[in-house]
Amino acid sequence: MNSIIKRRRRFTGGVPTYSNLYSVQFDGTDDAIHIPNTNIESVIRGSFTFTAWLNIPSNSNQVWFGLYNNSQDYVYISLSGSNFDFVFESNNDNGQTRYTSGASIPTNAWFHLAATAEKTGTGSGDATELRMFINGAALSSPNDLSELTGDNHGAFDAGSTNFKIGYVESWGKMISDSQIHDLSIHNNVLSAAAIAVLYNGGHGSIDQTLDSGSYSSSTLAAYYKLNEGTGTTANDSTTASPVNGSLVSGASWSSAVPS
Repeated sequence: MNSIIKRRRRFTGGVPTYSNLYSVQFDGTDDAIHIPNTNIESVIRGSFTFTAWLNIPSNSNQVWFGLYNNSQDYVYISLSGSNFDFVFESNNDNGQTRYTSGASIPTNAWFHLAATAEKTGTGSGDATELRMFINGAALSSPNDLSELTGDNHGAFDAGSTNFKIGYVESWGKMISDSQIHDLSIHNNVLSAAAIAVLYNGGHGSIDQTLDSGSYSSSTLAAYYKLNEGTGTTANDSTTASPVNGSLVSGASWSSAVPS
């Protein structure tokens, strides 16, 4: 059994860090974390937020995480050189935000990602707004290549497909030696102030099951600290109806984490 050494909490800007000592590393071939779609579909049908810490060795073509059911229902975040994309298609209606400027993605260093999808209404004239944040700062001047309407957003059909970290069918995978740490899914749009709290000034992750300053844990729908360090289970740290994930195809634990 893995024994996690408790560290004394330290404070940075009034926000406590906690002992999260591991991340998951991918080989760029077939490594992944599979999370059963028990409640993720219902979360994605409304406004939602993804957050995670990532460490990537280069900005070559890669997909970090997402959900793919078929050619008309999928959501993922990808990077290709200067193109940083948040893509969300539902009911054959495509929403895509691309950042080609103001989006300098760090390599060989931990950075914090947050992506929000705000469902502004339920009708055909209500466009979903996709936004991304790097290290607590909102990326400016996105190129909204297409808009997803509110009624199609609400029709998102994930079927029985797993949410996947490290690999998304038909779109791509993490590159070799990429790492991920502390991934969460919220059933609402986190404010810029709340996202800044989760970034924590770059001083490592905080426990998202606890309220901190402008951040409220009330919208937390799924939370994978990726802190197990052994075995093939990625525990969901939410308490209402947790859904654990599985490391597959040799995804491995790493002791490298944001500091």
